[in-house]
Amino acid sequence: MKEDDAKLWGSSPPPPPPLPPIKPGDEFKVTDSDGQEHILVATNETRERLLNRIAKDIVGNLIFTTNHIRQGDEKLLGMIFLPILLGGASSKPHIETLAAGGMIYEYYDKAAPRGINGYPIFYSCYTMGAEETKMVWEKITRIQKAIERATK
Repeated sequence: MKEDDAKLWGSSPPPPPPLPPIKPGDEFKVTDSDGQEHILVATNETRERLLNRIAKDIVGNLIFTTNHIRQGDEKLLGMIFLPILLGGASSKPHIETLAAGGMIYEYYDKAAPRGINGYPIFYSCYTMGAEETKMVWEKITRIQKAIERATK
């Protein structure tokens, strides 16, 4: 083994520096699934639109969240969201966010073909902080009340 290889494999690399906060006006270059590049610009509305879409998609039964897990079935969290079970240290932020009042979620169309105890299984997932989770559930309550009023 070369000395450089020993240095490379002998110790773990330092953690990456934290990402800077996103501010309105920040630009991001993204590539879509067709290979086309796009420039996205962060705005204050971006967060609000995203939370609105997530709330609508939860009401429309397009998204499964940790809030859908029945009491007593919490032990299945890692089997439902496999990145939590298999992620090792990388799953720690998901668990910390959940413990702080956030939620973990994923779109049903990303579910594996099999399930466990009536729950879907996902190979990917998203995490939402406590503040955003609270905002989404408030939006869901308003949407559900509007549906009730419209269907009376």
